Amino acid sequence: MSPLRLHALIFCSWVLSLTGQPVEGGGSTHLQVVAEPGVTIFVDEKSQGETTAHQGGLIVPDIKPGEHTLRAEKEDCVPKTIKVNVDAGSVFKWKVGDFVPSLKVIRERGQEKEGGDQPYGHLLIQSLPIDLRVQIPAIGFDSLKSKDEVTLGPLVVDEYRVLFFGLGKNWSAQIKIYDKETTKVFVNLLKGTIRNYTEEIRIAPGEHFKVWKLGIEMRWCPKGSFRMGSPFSEDGRYSDESRHDVTFTNHFWLGKHEITQAQWTAVMGTNPSSFKGANHPVDRVSWEDATEFCRRLNERERKAGRLLAGWAYQLPTEAQWEYACRAGTNSAFAFGKSLSSSQANFDGNYPYGDAPNGPYLRRTAPVGSYQPNAWGLHDMHGNVYEWCRDWYGKYPLEGAYDPVGPSQGSLRVLRGGSWFYFGRNLRSASRYWLAPTCRNFILGFRLSLSPVQER
Repeated sequence: MSPLRLHALIFCSWVLSLTGQPVEGGGSTHLQVVAEPGVTIFVDEKSQGETTAHQGGLIVPDIKPGEHTLRAEKEDCVPKTIKVNVDAGSVFKWKVGDFVPSLKVIRERGQEKEGGDQPYGHLLIQSLPIDLRVQIPAIGFDSLKSKDEVTLGPLVVDEYRVLFFGLGKNWSAQIKIYDKETTKVFVNLLKGTIRNYTEEIRIAPGEHFKVWKLGIEMRWCPKGSFRMGSPFSEDGRYSDESRHDVTFTNHFWLGKHEITQAQWTAVMGTNPSSFKGANHPVDRVSWEDATEFCRRLNERERKAGRLLAGWAYQLPTEAQWEYACRAGTNSAFAFGKSLSSSQANFDGNYPYGDAPNGPYLRRTAPVGSYQPNAWGLHDMHGNVYEWCRDWYGKYPLEGAYDPVGPSQGSLRVLRGGSWFYFGRNLRSASRYWLAPTCRNFILGFRLSLSPVQER
């Protein structure tokens, strides 16, 4: 941590309870401010003058009883603000303490010392009960919080270990500060819990994230174009894989893994799978089952305020699925022109291309057991077939923008192959289809987070 970072913390609007000392013999109430010379003191937004070396601060006489807001300002520094409750006939002493540089000054120093501007964010802390001691060891911060919420900043973008003390106990949390954002946390001393609301709802373009409490990892897929389908020269292709250009005008996210049995059970309350295992993909789910999972998840996330407006968790379109599976490749698989069962879960007696024969598990494998593609997505080839949003039908003859498939049909698309099938069925362009009510031990799905589209 550089010296600059040690000074990058600014305290905003801390509310302190000051203890009044009774004035002998009664009389008016006044405020004694102890501060370095040249600090301007405000009471309820009205200037009371500057502190001087002669007085060691400033005396503000004749303060009316009741609540007042006091502010101390120094040039090129962040103001200090407190609220006090004043009783009649008391003297209040406010030791202002050291000031810290303003954000403008900090950034100017950063440009001088480190050759450029630095990204900054803030930390907002709420707690129950209100009184809480907060420490951030990396920057030497140690102070008491005594109002409903307090904002600290600017803080240099980084991950900080933050300690919380209260009710005779202590807790700690790793908290990230993001550029031009306020990270909001709630510390419940009564329950011993710390909630990071920013991490719960943080869905930022270009970044991966996890669905709150379910652990569903979502990987960023940038908007762009690709050639969908397979060339005539690709061994084992089918006639419904005609090549055409597809363009996505919006980015989207796709699940890093197929939905697991643990994740399914957390949302649906049941586990229909044939091959039991919390970290195995859920199987024996129909298209209708998968869309009901999405509906319940969307309902939960919207209610909690964690879903982007106009976006929804849903099954990926067939085009999204193949775009993400290829991850920039044009070969039969994301890994090249051949595939063995050491690279994906399928019947290893029937590899593809020049790959050798390999094991045949005869069941699902835990998600993430095989290497990911270039975009960090696992099991796009094999394990379970994955439901897509589209009705099955012929591809368009020309290029398409954000395609969602036919407007009607009787069969739904599946992609990726499964543990039960051969290497040729796992190709990036290979298509499969079944009735939306069908359930069996080769069928699962993964989530997409994308804009809601009308057909």
